[in-house]
Amino acid sequence: MRNVAEGVVLSGPVLAVAVALAGYLVLVQPVVGGWSQARFERRIRLDSGARVARYRRTLLSEWGLCGIASLVVAMAGGMDLVDIGVRPPALSGGAAPFTIIGSVGLVGSGLLLAGLRGRLRHDRVDLSGPPRIVALLPRTTRERQVFVWLALTAGVCEEVLYRGFLLAVVAALAPGLRPWGSVAVAGLAFGVAHAYQGAAGVVATGILGGCLTILYLGSGSLLLPVLYHVLVDLRVLVLSTVRSRPRHAADRDGERQSATGARSRRFGHAGHTGHIGDTGDTDNTNDPSNTGNTGKAGGSRNAAGTGSNGIGRFEMTRLTVAGTPNAEPALRPVRDDDSAALIALIGGCWAEYPGVLLDVDGEEPWMRAPADAYARWGGRMWVATGAGTLVGCVGTKPHGPGVVELKSLYVAAAARRRGLGSRLTRLVEEEAWRAGALRVDLWSDSRFLDAHRLYSRLGYHRTGRTRELGDLSETTEYEFTH
Repeated sequence: MRNVAEGVVLSGPVLAVAVALAGYLVLVQPVVGGWSQARFERRIRLDSGARVARYRRTLLSEWGLCGIASLVVAMAGGMDLVDIGVRPPALSGGAAPFTIIGSVGLVGSGLLLAGLRGRLRHDRVDLSGPPRIVALLPRTTRERQVFVWLALTAGVCEEVLYRGFLLAVVAALAPGLRPWGSVAVAGLAFGVAHAYQGAAGVVATGILGGCLTILYLGSGSLLLPVLYHVLVDLRVLVLSTVRSRPRHAADRDGERQSATGARSRRFGHAGHTGHIGDTGDTDNTNDPSNTGNTGKAGGSRNAAGTGSNGIGRFEMTRLTVAGTPNAEPALRPVRDDDSAALIALIGGCWAEYPGVLLDVDGEEPWMRAPADAYARWGGRMWVATGAGTLVGCVGTKPHGPGVVELKSLYVAAAARRRGLGSRLTRLVEEEAWRAGALRVDLWSDSRFLDAHRLYSRLGYHRTGRTRELGDLSETTEYEFTH
């Protein structure tokens, strides 16, 4: 292993520009990265396009810096592209083992990820890790598309800048530095540049940078480090997939992921959040939930949801909210004694969809003591009441580092088209941001089209993931994120 840029000579204005760029990479880039991350974390709460915008800014920044480095090399009389590793890996002398082992490892890593992709195609691996890193990971199809270009850009530009160019400048300033000293310099600079990821991110990227530097100095080329770097970044797209839940296994604690149309499993789908189709300004003229009384979905069930076999359908009743069409329902935390009214609300919403059955005791036992259930899950639930009647509800619970899940969003038919669904959704979001969460996720029944329109209007996007619950109602759900 040897320093690739041995013998490089820089002088005059070219030396000044080279040192300025190297200083920017080591001292200024960490500050800029922290500022950009803080700006992103503020915007992602309000702007669903903030993640793609962050990716694009990084693309422009890294290609710009790489362009400046290329101009310095072109203008320098004592340095060329070979001195920054732009050449094929060497296959002779001491470089051969690095090149051969590195190549075999690269192919093996690629095959391993491809194999995992095949095995995990129907399995969910939740995005986990430090919240600041998780917040940057792509969710939607569009974000994933842009992230591919970001991974390619990072692989090329960051290796050229932090391995090739930086070590060439160091070699010109300190010609006697040994290869292991170069490994330490490049690893430290690379780690500090990722300070926006927190202490753990600095350590992890510093170690990665050191390893890639060893491969670079050993093979004499940036090619293998670039390919490894790209592979490391693209692993996110391989491992963040979805699994269909086992039959009758989703939310064993009883709550189905109803958030916004994602139905709960028992009673048909106690979790539909799709019964908010009229909250706000959507046009629900063709949706039964818009009528205020949708009629029976075959049979009837008492308000407590305790039919002879624990499974049944609800008959919708017309509600008057606070005695006037324009009254705004009051919001408060759910209580366990809201159980009967909550079951009637959710069961009535489900009854708007033929074939949707709510089995409280078999699939949604949490409804018997909702306040206790959400407390055990570390979450919260609220209900909306008007004229003494429960007309809406929404819940939330933790869903991984920096992530909360919106659940059980329902609005009674007679209380819709007044913005209550939007109001309940914003309540969850405000609580999430106040608790430091960076993302809100939810699952919604594929049949709840009005709910999907509401989510879209509020800034949520389909991630492309689906799951089948294998429940009484044969539910398929879509994942949304904000």
